Amino acid sequence: MMKTVTGVLATIAFTAGLPAVAKDCPPAVISSIEKAHSGAKTLACKDEHERGQILYEAKVRTADGRKLELDIRPDGAIVLTEEHIATSAVPPAVLQALHAKYPDATVKEAERLTAADGAISFEVEISSAGREKSMTVTEAGAFVEEEAEDDEDAGVDEDN
Repeated sequence: MMKTVTGVLATIAFTAGLPAVAKDCPPAVISSIEKAHSGAKTLACKDEHERGQILYEAKVRTADGRKLELDIRPDGAIVLTEEHIATSAVPPAVLQALHAKYPDATVKEAERLTAADGAISFEVEISSAGREKSMTVTEAGAFVEEEAEDDEDAGVDEDN
């Protein structure tokens, strides 16, 4: 009986000291996070099913305090890195494209998206004509995807 209690206590003590990623993600994902962001703290990690494939979504805080969300394949390949940015950091080309299509748009939130191939785009949430919209725009100002906030729950995308 004492061996069982000691074993259970040792297991609890061991897992309690591990970051969330160690409990929720495969070793290849853990290794990829550590390699890409040395000294980062993993805040959460969970598996998701997107477009027929399994990805792990890891939320990390880098050593310099930035918060990132990483989409990682089970083999450890980072597919996408999302970083919340100040609305003032949205590039002029993106703002010009938004205002050309939505002249009264106000940017509410923004994220910088970096794909595995290094391509950069921006996901922005805007308010325009009393409606909330979320869209992805390339660094050069081309629209990739757009959805109205009330469409998000229904899964409706407007691709342009």
